[in-house]
Amino acid sequence: IDFQPSCEYPPLFHWLQTVSMRIFGINEIGARLPSAFLGILTMPYLYLLGKRLHSEQLGILWAICYTVPIAQMLYHQSALTYSLGNLFLISALWFLSSFYAPRYGKTFALRRIVAAGLCFGGAILSTGILVMPVVLSVWLCFWFIRRKTLEFPLTEMAVFLAVALLVSLIWFGGEL
Repeated sequence: IDFQPSCEYPPLFHWLQTVSMRIFGINEIGARLPSAFLGILTMPYLYLLGKRLHSEQLGILWAICYTVPIAQMLYHQSALTYSLGNLFLISALWFLSSFYAPRYGKTFALRRIVAAGLCFGGAILSTGILVMPVVLSVWLCFWFIRRKTLEFPLTEMAVFLAVALLVSLIWFGGEL
């Protein structure tokens, strides 16, 4: 603002907008195209995740449930950061859930936790630190429901948070 650095809004979405505006010009198309593209990308992504997790019907249901709310349509039509943040949050939650899925086993468990941390760091860089309660509360609720069969994932949570912190320090580290 007034050519002064501002940390009020996280930068990742604005970086995408800058690239879009450099390609398409400083106009509505350049400003809104990243949101629209990410909104269109999220629907088939949710379908594929639901299909992989359970069935094709679940994938269709997830894509429809994500697309139908008016707020989601407005996010994708405007130049707001939520489109990118939602995509990163969905990815982080997917990798966290696949960590516990018995079909995947423990072969690449650390890779899934690191991937979840990278996605969570991207969510922080696109929507801000307020996404932290969302992911951590979902993870803790899942653990609480299955606490009799699962140990508390302290090591995995530490790795997840460390990776997310390292990613978010790309921007917020300069402010420390």
